[in-house]
Amino acid sequence: MMKNFQNCLWIFLLLSLGGCRCPSKELSSQPAVHSAPVAQLPAESMMGVKPPIKDIKKPKLSKAALIVIDAGHGGDDFGTRSLSQPKYHEKFLNLTTSLALNEFLQKMGYRTRLTRSNDEFISLQKRANFANDQGADLFVSMHYNSAPAKQADGIEIFYYKSEINKKRSTQSSQLASSILAQVIQATKAKSRGVKEGNFAVIRETKMPAVLIEGGFLTNEKEMNKIKEPAYIKRIAWGIAKGVEAYLNERSVSLP
Repeated sequence: MMKNFQNCLWIFLLLSLGGCRCPSKELSSQPAVHSAPVAQLPAESMMGVKPPIKDIKKPKLSKAALIVIDAGHGGDDFGTRSLSQPKYHEKFLNLTTSLALNEFLQKMGYRTRLTRSNDEFISLQKRANFANDQGADLFVSMHYNSAPAKQADGIEIFYYKSEINKKRSTQSSQLASSILAQVIQATKAKSRGVKEGNFAVIRETKMPAVLIEGGFLTNEKEMNKIKEPAYIKRIAWGIAKGVEAYLNERSVSLP
């Protein structure tokens, strides 16, 4: 499984290719037309940091939770991009981070589904519907940030505050806090905190849901970290540990 992720990550790094195509049984099914090239990184950077997989404990829940992982943007929707050349497009970074997160969560014993596993456009409503139809226990949407102020940096996580479903709002806020704490510990990045956000994918889903902004592509110093596969692995590992901590604090048997 990890070998599959590494293959996809290497494809992502190739200058001449606009995306990664991995076999999928998830929402993604049709390969997209690839357009903008992404920056190439040296092969040795693939070595990166290997999270302590051997120390992973199986979930305490009687049945492993189902987590839907949403790689933001895709296809003609590039998201944001780096300011310096060569350009790094958010949609590819989202996908690479999501693939790593998928690997780590599966190794922990959780069940996962991806809203997309290649470079294609999927509407926001379809992403939310997919998670709802799957009966997911958690929804995690992966993004990277941008700002007019080039000095803006750090990681922030959004949840939707609903006056109708206050329980889900509280659970989403708790999930966001758990993930943020672990990601900051793994990356040593600046914490921008947990925030309320009215984003469709976390508003229209029925389970605890968060949207993660993994750093600013418009900040040159932070971008230099994000473009390293080892750093992306740290982000993914932090998210996985945050999910694990959230679920293990709830001694609830899932149906």
